[in-house]
Amino acid sequence: MSGGCSEGTFTCRGECVSREVYQANCGGAAAGQGGSGSTDDGGSAGEAGAPSSENVNRVPCELVYRFTLDLEEPAESVHLSGSMNAWSEPGIELTGNADGSYSVDVELQPGEYLYRFVVDGDLSISDPRNPNGIDVDGNRTSVISVHAGNAQSFSGDCDSECLDTSEFEWRDGIMYSVFTDRFLDSDSVGSEPSADGSAENPRFGWGGGDIAGVRSKLDYIADLGVSLIWLGPPQLQAPYGYHGYWPLREDSDYGEPLAPTPAPEIEPRFGSAEELKQLIDEAHGRGIKVLLDYVAKHVHASSPLAVNHPDWFFLQNGQPKPCSDGSSSGLWDDPYWGTRCTFSDFLWPFDYQASSQAIDWTMLDVRYWVTTYGFDALRIDAAKHVAPVWIERLREELDGMRVDGGLKPYLLGETYSYDPDVVAKTIDPARSLDGQFDFPMRRHLCAALLTRDETLAELAYEMAVNSTRYPDGSLMATFLGNHDIPRQIHYATGEIGDCSTGSSDANNAPFTYAQPDDVIAYRRLELAFVALLTNPGVPTIYAGDEIGLAGGGDPENRRMMPWSDASLSAPQKWLRSGVRAMANLRRENRALSRGPRQTFSADADTWVYERLGCGTDSGFVVAINRGLSEVTLDLPAGAYTEIAGGRALEWEGGSTITLEPLSYVVLRR
Repeated sequence: MSGGCSEGTFTCRGECVSREVYQANCGGAAAGQGGSGSTDDGGSAGEAGAPSSENVNRVPCELVYRFTLDLEEPAESVHLSGSMNAWSEPGIELTGNADGSYSVDVELQPGEYLYRFVVDGDLSISDPRNPNGIDVDGNRTSVISVHAGNAQSFSGDCDSECLDTSEFEWRDGIMYSVFTDRFLDSDSVGSEPSADGSAENPRFGWGGGDIAGVRSKLDYIADLGVSLIWLGPPQLQAPYGYHGYWPLREDSDYGEPLAPTPAPEIEPRFGSAEELKQLIDEAHGRGIKVLLDYVAKHVHASSPLAVNHPDWFFLQNGQPKPCSDGSSSGLWDDPYWGTRCTFSDFLWPFDYQASSQAIDWTMLDVRYWVTTYGFDALRIDAAKHVAPVWIERLREELDGMRVDGGLKPYLLGETYSYDPDVVAKTIDPARSLDGQFDFPMRRHLCAALLTRDETLAELAYEMAVNSTRYPDGSLMATFLGNHDIPRQIHYATGEIGDCSTGSSDANNAPFTYAQPDDVIAYRRLELAFVALLTNPGVPTIYAGDEIGLAGGGDPENRRMMPWSDASLSAPQKWLRSGVRAMANLRRENRALSRGPRQTFSADADTWVYERLGCGTDSGFVVAINRGLSEVTLDLPAGAYTEIAGGRALEWEGGSTITLEPLSYVVLRR
């Protein structure tokens, strides 16, 4: 990467070279990408060597990194063990060289790796050549960020994404999750309580929020630094389906794909088709993409689609089979039933394995929504419960489409699991999902920065290992909170002590959780946002978390968004200011979305890491102190031109910085 190169030059094998030299000698397969042929939508392809804006299905990067250890006395054996080989023993053997050093060349994907050397099968040591490391259980473990700039050799699309940082790619996105019904009521029409709610507490009923309300706050969203809105499902809903996940799909005839009869309806409480188009058009005008939340798993039993095509659904004696079958674990993870069972008896699950007609119809339905309204990305709700054949077919359909900015649609799944193997199962950018919401990383962010059950060294370790958990080319959506778990401020206060705790009857009673006034909790939540917004992935903010909005489990975490600043406390405004500063810093600097991460140091309460330069964008150093005492931290060698964001107690330049308790700083290279 070219963090140390002048404008217009790029790093190639450790040297700064021109674009022409880079493309000829260092771009690998990407150098000739797009030189002939045309794009799938009939438009002309870019000139040879130009960076692709599609940013999915890239040519995989393959590089070779050399690990070297110098020993004063010869050893019988030296091995390398680390996250690149799952810490297996004896490890990767190093070869002795004439100069008295030991080395080995290892084929790796770009990313951050932890490692130690094992000498004579017994002594385990960190790398004396490498100042970067993590202190875990009193042992120093070395960390290295492997990328094209420090590799012995590389091929493929290793850092072409940094050639033109002016072009938006999905990895640059910052997502804002909007629950339409609970965001803003523009006309005071539409609130409808259910039998379990009231006009004053519409926790189960309609709150009155609408598409026009979202549109009226586009300036707020843009000012927050957001570049992608995750809009809740806008389709027609069953009674009390304010959340959008009980679709009443019409039995539309797609003989004319973009003019079906009847046309799929927008939920009238949300607004009209014209208002949805206007919202997306105006968002695009502000440089903001919009994601369609699509419910592919099921429809409401009263849906005309279910009534007219019962053979498209998995039924036994006319009824769906519950995932909660009375056993301790239910059928949620059953390899057969998991994609066939239902979440509630009034939701009919599609039987995509048996019905090609159901697949064909839903593909046309997705294309209609994306094309008609101009959506840019899709979230597949409950992805692990949708038959893989459906998601793979959707991947084929989307690969022929282009959205705002010439991008391929970003295909994102939601699998509520803290097991990375389960989350990874349906990710394959070439054939299936581009990525999923990273629930496992969310748990570590929460445990390290909100409940403090894990150290920052453990978080740094998990972040490094995380890059190897998912298939090559994956683009994960990272997050702290969402609409399925209690609000994050209550993990920070300690009211909810386990970061794996989700929604339950024990934490979703009306207004059980008051708005906290604990300043420390808001500081902790701010630090969690700093880590979220300065690390890889597509960081996602659940509307309201930027002000530490209170709320227990679903549906208590879906209170109406407060819009009067007079109703917010000083800590809430402080938090919003910090989130805004960090999100805008990321949005304006590609190094924070694309540059390799390199951990410099990490221990129980502190973490110092770099996001190396990307293209002509300079890199950054991030330092976090979650502790309750002032600390002085060493910094990576280099010069820093400014302090961006954060609150440093004192820093006048130099190799160290002093941070006050519960604070952070971001230094620009």
